[in-house]
Amino acid sequence: MGSVKDLMVQHPMYIPPAPHKQGIGPWRVKGTFSVGDLKYLIKPVEIPNKGVALAMMAGLYWEHAATVGFQNSYAGMLDTDDRITDAQTLLDQGDLSNVVVMHLAVTPHMYAPDGKLTDEIRGIYHRLISSGDLTNYVGDCECIFRFGLPLGSSYYKRIAIAAGLGDEYEQVAKLEETIQFLDQIRGITGILDKPEMVTVLKMMGLDRIPNPGYIGTKPYLNFDAKFDPGGDEHYSFTEAQDALHLNRRNWKGLLSRLVDNSYDQWDYCLELSSTHFLDKLSAH
Repeated sequence: MGSVKDLMVQHPMYIPPAPHKQGIGPWRVKGTFSVGDLKYLIKPVEIPNKGVALAMMAGLYWEHAATVGFQNSYAGMLDTDDRITDAQTLLDQGDLSNVVVMHLAVTPHMYAPDGKLTDEIRGIYHRLISSGDLTNYVGDCECIFRFGLPLGSSYYKRIAIAAGLGDEYEQVAKLEETIQFLDQIRGITGILDKPEMVTVLKMMGLDRIPNPGYIGTKPYLNFDAKFDPGGDEHYSFTEAQDALHLNRRNWKGLLSRLVDNSYDQWDYCLELSSTHFLDKLSAH
């Protein structure tokens, strides 16, 4: 829900983060479309219950994750009286909320005079972390785990770019169109031996180009830069380790935890989909 939430900096609860101390702030989750750079071309539309559903599902999972040892920055949900509570309590009371309260860390944007991220600002941010002058920071890396590839997965855009057809992929939307487009790529002589395609397929442990609906046998971890001014820069495992300023031991420990967390999220979301949460949301 990265592009559909706003930090409520005018809220009395808001405390900005400091270099060595976390802040705290409420995030209002909206029901607008989450479509990357295109969101500014779409008229403002509130999808009924989307903001509430995203916020409550996130809150419920983070509360569950804390009980099984996965640390996070979640502080709670904001109720109608502006008090911090938890998502499960809201459900038990028959209430819902689209405001998530999080502990806050310093981002590189805070070092940019105009708030715009550049390679220079990003470099300053990493140097401050390396020197120890900044210990309350957000790692310049995000992990995406995949058990499969649904229609519309960003992974198919990577395949298209690797085949030199990134612009053409922007015109593809429906399942039939996507399969035809992938068939076109499969028909390119030597495409599976192209280094760029080998790299992309390796991200999912594949030796072929699958259609939407593919389900793997285990979670595959992919890493992207979080603060790349040009967009989502893909990281190799070594680059991700460097971006997070981790030694080898800590990096191996993180990878193990991420795999465990992938399975836990998968199981919990399946469990959540069959509980009373959806009934509560429908009633709301």
